[in-house]
Amino acid sequence: MATFRYWDVRGLAEPIHLLLSYLKVPYTEKFFPNLPFFIDGDVKIVQSTNIQSRQIKIIEMIGVINLFRIQIIRLFFNPDFKKLRENYFASNISGLIKKTVDFLGQKQFLLDSLTYANFIFYDTIILLFYLYPQSKCQALIDQAKRFENIDEIKQYAEIPHSQDKVFFYKIYASWSGPNSD
Repeated sequence: MATFRYWDVRGLAEPIHLLLSYLKVPYTEKFFPNLPFFIDGDVKIVQSTNIQSRQIKIIEMIGVINLFRIQIIRLFFNPDFKKLRENYFASNISGLIKKTVDFLGQKQFLLDSLTYANFIFYDTIILLFYLYPQSKCQALIDQAKRFENIDEIKQYAEIPHSQDKVFFYKIYASWSGPNSD
């Protein structure tokens, strides 16, 4: 759990409190007579604008993941799916993969700890791997494996129907999953 330190006043810290609350970042607060100070695992940040910048980068990355997912899903529903598929990777997806991999670095999960964003991210990775096998890079493979190794996720994956579902109904989507090629 993160620790946030600042004086016992609103001061420069209130926007940070609001941002942490909005992001649902669990943290404890300790009063400290100096500049705002944020500790999250190995990350130690001093100064209010630096703390806000880090949290905003997290919000931006969630936006990138959502964009990533939307780009893939739009293609599934495009009537010209087969014509667009290969060029779509180069023009829309490969840059998002690079940006995501750069953001990940050595993180265990997308946002350092398991959050809702990881559930969306995992499903996006799986869609991507089926649609574009060339997108498999070590950083994305590692993220998927870490997620799949969560006990509750393993239990869900053992339910027979969990792996048999098509991605989308064929009557609506031009591509409904790996067996639709």
